[in-house]
This record gives sequence, structure tokens and C-alpha cells, in this order.
Amino acid sequence: MTYWIPNQVGNEEPRLLTYKNLITEVVLRTLSTLFLIILIPCTILAEDNPKPFMGVNHQLLSELPEVPGAPAAQGGVQITTVQKETPAFKAGLLAGDIVIGLDGVYFDVVPDSISAEFTRLLYKHGPGETMNMHILRLEVINELVLNGEPADWKSYIKSPEAYLDSLPPGSEISFNTSKNWKIIDVPIVLGKREEFKLPPLPEIAETKLGKLLKKKRVKGQSKIKRIVDEVVDRYKLNEDYDDLRARLRGIEAGDDGTRLTAMAEIHRNPFFIERYGRYLTDMIIKDKYELVYNLFCNPDISVCLTGNTTASFKKSRFKIKSDIASFDENELKNWFEKTLGGLIEDLNSIYAVLTEDEKAFLEEYMFELTDVHAQGIYVWSDEDPERYQRNLKTIELGSKIDIDALTIASHKIARFVRSTEAQIFKWSENHPEVKVIETKWGKIGFGTTGYDRWASPEFKFIYDPDGNDFYANGTGTANSFAQPVSWIIDQSGNDAYQSTEEGAQGSGLPGIGFLIDYGGDDTYISGRWSQGCGYLGVGVLLDVRGDDNYHGTEFVQGSALFGLGVLADLEGNDNYSATIYAQGIGFTHGLGMLIDYAGNDIGYSTGKHPTNYGDPGIFDAWSQ
Repeated sequence: MTYWIPNQVGNEEPRLLTYKNLITEVVLRTLSTLFLIILIPCTILAEDNPKPFMGVNHQLLSELPEVPGAPAAQGGVQITTVQKETPAFKAGLLAGDIVIGLDGVYFDVVPDSISAEFTRLLYKHGPGETMNMHILRLEVINELVLNGEPADWKSYIKSPEAYLDSLPPGSEISFNTSKNWKIIDVPIVLGKREEFKLPPLPEIAETKLGKLLKKKRVKGQSKIKRIVDEVVDRYKLNEDYDDLRARLRGIEAGDDGTRLTAMAEIHRNPFFIERYGRYLTDMIIKDKYELVYNLFCNPDISVCLTGNTTASFKKSRFKIKSDIASFDENELKNWFEKTLGGLIEDLNSIYAVLTEDEKAFLEEYMFELTDVHAQGIYVWSDEDPERYQRNLKTIELGSKIDIDALTIASHKIARFVRSTEAQIFKWSENHPEVKVIETKWGKIGFGTTGYDRWASPEFKFIYDPDGNDFYANGTGTANSFAQPVSWIIDQSGNDAYQSTEEGAQGSGLPGIGFLIDYGGDDTYISGRWSQGCGYLGVGVLLDVRGDDNYHGTEFVQGSALFGLGVLADLEGNDNYSATIYAQGIGFTHGLGMLIDYAGNDIGYSTGKHPTNYGDPGIFDAWSQ
């Protein structure tokens, strides 16, 4: 959603503005759900004759591998994923299996008709009936022989070099792999989709978000519901309208494990979206200074993101028990490591739901999910089966993270950053000879009042008092589970922030990353996942004063996936440009916000792919 909201004078109600007379701009994207990244097919409403359910996703194959003795078929349907505990899972279907026929009927139709033929044959059955599937399966056989005896080949595959190093001198090994397609029949007892859904998300009235909305009067709501009702009555559309609303509500008959409470309520009651958006924007205006101080990591934002907040936030400032400015270098290092270490320990407890192997997997492959989406390829239609499986795993692992706990951890760290920055700058002023302090969480860098060039990702905490500085790539960015916290605080100067890598400029990918720039006409240039973004984490870019320019590509300028992403600009005439999926956008379990409080600003997202509606010269932008 995009809201343009003027400064409140007396009882003036919010109204839509153009860029020319814009006084205060608040751009929010709060549709935090599967969005287009993870479009899971679902039956919207139960029918009188329920369709059979297998529990797979699949893609069309127009060319089949050559298999001696295989029945004639023009193509097949390849299983790309098998959902756990479903009929397909229980029957033993595997990702990669190719279905070439059902119940003795093989797909001898033209390739373009195979999907329709597959559906036709499937729908001849009802839930509870058995269907026989004719499958081509690639069988991989690994054999390891150690000193003439069979041995565990899995240990060798895991790390061949380590395995060889562990063997005594004189050992002899041989390893062989064979791959062959085979033809098998797999009987499957079909089920009902409803039996495999998770329980539905709670109604909004049962959540903390619903209770807050009930207490607080939301100003400026339009009369759109009354207008819709009048149109429906006037043109006698009641039956179709009621059917549409029922089917929308039916989507939430069961949870798919990835939606947020607010999105579920929008399906149940589409008119909720305006009340939700106005509540959020009203809060951002009313509680501006508290939100700014806490870098938008506070209980109200958490409730809007998750629907419920299970733990309490302390709104008081972080208590500093020592006179930081009086420390010597070693004392500052020890204090910093110990104090921040306690906060990072809380953060790491949230990521403890992931194994070390899972963390390594995410760090290597997490951006592959959004890289594919940026190309206009939906996850379920990816023709690269290996990449498809990796992206499904990324979604599964990201869904494990407790977003509520993540926002609470970010709140604590934001309070630490804001409450200690003045004393740390004072310490640096008293110790001009110290430019770097190495800590277990990364290097602390102290800038000068002149030009400083920050180009090393080893600098995780930067305090720069002045000068027209340059910040490159992942400097001051949280981008690993090992060092999950990072920030930049720049007090003044016309600074240039430039990144050619994914993840920069106030981003947590994973982890918690802040960028605070207090003054100057700054320029921010980056690729994907930059400028106030959270992906498996929380990222905030706060620019207080100056006429600033923000340039990015995709997933920038207040974007979030499994986390919170905020770009907040308080003053100045600013320019925002991006291509697609930018400027306040939330994906699965994410809330993305672009908030500009004042100035004559320009926000532009060009788009990247032609619109699906077929209008010549028009792009899909999915931004703002």
C-alpha cells in the first residue's frame, strides 16, 4: 500500500496528495505474505464433489529420457517436490520422478496437452481411491570398496579429502557411481486437501493487533465499503459478490505456514486493508520521535508485523553503567564485547532453530530465491530442478525463524546503539590516535572530520564524525550468522554509499544492521537487498537531514522477507529510484516500509518485465 499523508493541523483529515504539494510522505507495503515468490496452488472453496489430493508440485516435460522398454509417451509430468505426510509422500513418490501415465493410459497426446490429460485422468478418482502411477525414476547406485571390502560411501562423499587423510598408509579404495532410468508402478491412495492443511490462523479479533485496532480510532477512513455495497445492490451482483467473498475467505480455511495474521484477515475481509494501513501510518506520524530513537524496532511495529507480541519491550533507554568516555582502549574493547555479546547471545538463540549446516546453506544460497524471482520466474515454475529444490529449502528454513522474537532482539540492540553513540564519539574524540579496535564481533572503525574511505567488510561498527566519506559494498552490513550485528553512524558530510554486492546500506541479511546518517546531501547506490532491508533479519536506514538520492535495482529501499526492512528519511527533498520489488514491500513473513516525513520528493520504480495484462509499453513494477 502507498499512503501520502500531510502534516496534521487541528482536525484536518488525511487526504491524497500529488508529488507537487506533498508535505509528508509515508510509503508502506504491508501485504506481507507469500506474495508472488511462493505462490502455492490451493483450492479456494470446497466443492460438492471434492477433488483428489496428492501433495506434489510438478512441471511439464516435453522430452523424455531414452529408457529401453519404456511404453510410448510424448512427454511426462516431473515431480518437483513432495510435501511431507501427504498421500504422495506415503506412497513413496520422489522429487525427480517422471509420471508418463496413469492407470494404464500413457501420455501419447501432443506435449501442450499433457498437463490437461494428467488432470483429466487424476480427476476420474475421488479421495480415498487408489490410482496407479507409471513412473520413470533415475536410480543412482554408489559403491565404495576399501581394501577389498564394501565400505560406507556416504562418509567418503561428504569429504573425500578428509576421508583419504583418515586412512592408514597402504590402503586401497575404489569408488563407482552408476545412473540408470528404470520403469516402476507406484500405487497411491488419494486424499482430501483439507486433511493436510495446518489449522487456520486466528481471527483478527483474537490477536493483539485486533485488540489494538479496536481500542484506537483510526481517522480518515474512506467510504469504500458503503460504495461497494451500493454498487452491488444497484446492479444486482449480490450472488456473485457473496460467492467471491466466500471463496476469498475460504483461502484461510487452513494455514499454509507462511502467511501473517494481517494477510489472513485481508482475505477474510478485504476492507481491513485500509484500516490496517491507516493505523500503521497514523502511528508512524504520531510516535515519530520514539520510533526514530528506537530505529522503528518497537512493540507496535512488531504487532503490525506478527499480529501478536509474546514478549515485553522495555521502552526505557539502554542503561549505561560505566563512563565509557573514560575508558582506555582495552577497557572499551572489553566493555563493547561483553555488553554487545549478551545482546548477540539473545539473537543467536533465535537462529538456534537452524543447524550449522542449514546456516551454511542459507549463506550460500539464500539470494538464489530472489534472484530467480527478479527474473520473472515464479518458484513453482522454475525449470531448473536443482535450483528449485534449493529455493524450497530456503523457504522452509526461513519459515522456522521466530519473527516476533527477532523484532524484540532488534529493539534491544537499537536501544544499545542509540544510547551509547554519544559517549563512543566522545571517546573517539579523546583518542584520535585510535582508528581501529578489533573485537570478536568485527572491527570498530573510527573516522575523522575529513574524507574517509570505508571499503573493507571487516568493519562492522563505524563511527564517523564528519567529512565527505565513501562507503563501499558490505561495509557496516550484517550478513552472516557468525557476526550477525553491524551498524554505521555518520554524523555529517555529503557521503557516498555505493555497493556492487547484494546486501549493504542498513541491511540485515541475516542479522541486524543499522545505518544512521545525521546530515549532508548523501547518495546511496546499490544492487539488490540494500538501503534498509531485512532478509532473515532486520535492516534500518535512517537519514535525518539533507537532500538525498537513493538508487537501487530490486528488493531495495525498505524491503523484507522473513524480517523487517525500513528506510526512513526525516527531512529534505529526496529522490528514490529502483526497478522492481522496491520502496516499501513485504514478502513472506516480512514488513517493508519506506517512510519520508518531509520534503518535495520523487519516487520512481521503472519496472522490469512487461505487464501480464498485455498492455503494450507497460511494465510490472510491484513497488511503492
